[in-house]
Amino acid sequence: MRASQLIETKALRCSSCGAPLRDPTGDLVSCDHCGTVQKLVDARAFLDQIMLQVNAFVRQALPLGLDASSSTTIDPVARHNLWVSSVGPRLSTEYGEYRFRIYNLLSHTMTTLPFTLAMDLPPGGDPKEAFLFQAKVQSVASLAVDEASRATVAESAGLAVAYAYALNNAALLKGTKPERYHLMGQNFADAALALHGIPRFSSLEARFLGLSRLSDAIDQLSQADVPEARAALEEALPHLSRAKEGMTKDFDLAVMLQAVDEEISLTRAAGSMTEAVALDPRGLSAGSLGAFQGILQLLVQHRSQAPPLWQRTFRAGDRQEKVLAMTLDARRAQANSSTVKVAPLPGPMAVPFWVVEAPYSFQTGAAWRKHAVEVPERLLIAASFPLDAGAMSGQDVAAVLTDVFSARQRSGLMQRLGGKETSISEGGPVQGLLRASTPRPLAGMRVVPPLSTPEDALVLAQTYIDTSRRTDPTLEKQLKLSSPRIVDLVYVPVGPVPPGYPLIPPLGPLSPRSVGDPSALARVAL
Repeated sequence: MRASQLIETKALRCSSCGAPLRDPTGDLVSCDHCGTVQKLVDARAFLDQIMLQVNAFVRQALPLGLDASSSTTIDPVARHNLWVSSVGPRLSTEYGEYRFRIYNLLSHTMTTLPFTLAMDLPPGGDPKEAFLFQAKVQSVASLAVDEASRATVAESAGLAVAYAYALNNAALLKGTKPERYHLMGQNFADAALALHGIPRFSSLEARFLGLSRLSDAIDQLSQADVPEARAALEEALPHLSRAKEGMTKDFDLAVMLQAVDEEISLTRAAGSMTEAVALDPRGLSAGSLGAFQGILQLLVQHRSQAPPLWQRTFRAGDRQEKVLAMTLDARRAQANSSTVKVAPLPGPMAVPFWVVEAPYSFQTGAAWRKHAVEVPERLLIAASFPLDAGAMSGQDVAAVLTDVFSARQRSGLMQRLGGKETSISEGGPVQGLLRASTPRPLAGMRVVPPLSTPEDALVLAQTYIDTSRRTDPTLEKQLKLSSPRIVDLVYVPVGPVPPGYPLIPPLGPLSPRSVGDPSALARVAL
């Protein structure tokens, strides 16, 4: 079946989006593609409008007195001449415009995780116009008598229909309809069907199939149907991987590769979320969705409102995948099916900290006895630091980490002259806490998932180091720092502490003053 034959021209159409409607059973009919409920009489009136415009197109495209419905009785040579001289050029011009538009739209990621909106899609066109173009193509399809013109008909009609369904989804991605993922799954499936059998668009067909199953998975996950969500995700990833493989070899479709990469990443992220929901130790799959709503909305906020300092890491295409993969690790430890590294402290809530290795060297000693001292310093950065306004703005970065340079040794003048300084930082208690940390489950505890990636933490660490050097002339003069790197993630149990007491008691004055806004922490804790 050719793509141009997939939708009957005279099928009843949705007055809102132009998609074909199923057979109505009463005075009202609902569109399976945009969700609009409309009167049957309105849908019929809209179909009449389409047919009027199609007939007007045919009259302009064909010689006076020739009826397109009887064109099959015309000699094939005459039909070919009509196509070449009149019909083909008209369609080619309009098809070129639609092709540009859909490639532009599909160069963007065409899905989003639950509880979030996709606000970075380009302004969309009207799907009704794309469906109208497909109807025009079908009205003159009988004039295509050779392989080249038939291919043009199939490609033009198929791509127009796929574009119309993609426009429907672009609108759904920006809205909050409860059934939007169900509708998106239908749109993507029908877009893939419109391109089926057209070799030029086989990779795009695979992409739409993958997005359809991903939409179905998210729809099922939103209803806490974990088995169905898993089954759909298992089908989504191979389709998208096949689409990527094909697009790497296609110069025209390669413009979509970055978007497909992000869609593959979001599929993996949805898989992590599905498994984390399934492992809810309370056995309430629907209940655990609330924490994920807070996590996902926070990640989208980071991406859309990232200040200059955070734009590179917060807008990375795989950031949601990384955060949700770490969230799944935390959930597995909470469900007693795995372990994470945990500090040996009491407390009802486990908060993750990045362990940052920041080795440095400094010059010490008198002028005639100068020598370099190397220090393998480590510091802790709260992985929930995006919930602290001061850290995010750069005004108080030290609040969310072990401020090893402000707690530096204050050796006397004679020690410095004698070259007896061993460091210009004081991270000893941190090293002791890390040595005592061991892998174990987090059963029975609430858990804050990591809300930052290693790349985020390195930006914060470098900001802290730069700030410390600016504010302490001695550090600026003495310190030679190697690039910091992330070496571990450790969970530290914390609890309510009286004002003035350290959040992590063994660290004393080194303890971070904040791990994020308490109310925000409560919304994202598992």
